Amino acid sequence: MRPEIIRPFEAGDLDQVVAVSLRAWAPVYASFADWMKGAGVRLVSIWTGGDPGHAPARRTYEKAGYTALPLVRYYQAL
Repeated sequence: MRPEIIRPFEAGDLDQVVAVSLRAWAPVYASFADWMKGAGVRLVSIWTGGDPGHAPARRTYEKAGYTALPLVRYYQAL
């Protein structure tokens, strides 16, 4: 059997990379959520991008019960 060959990232790899990343962080966020609930936290805010690259994160948050609000933030370097 031939070992796997490491190759450069391709656009078609994105969904799998995101899926693995989200699964890897799930236990961390679950334990943090348990800690916050135990501490009496009543509101959690999570920010992510509105661009297509952040769509998997938005879907994950929505599945977890978070509600997206139509917000706009403006920034300017001084």
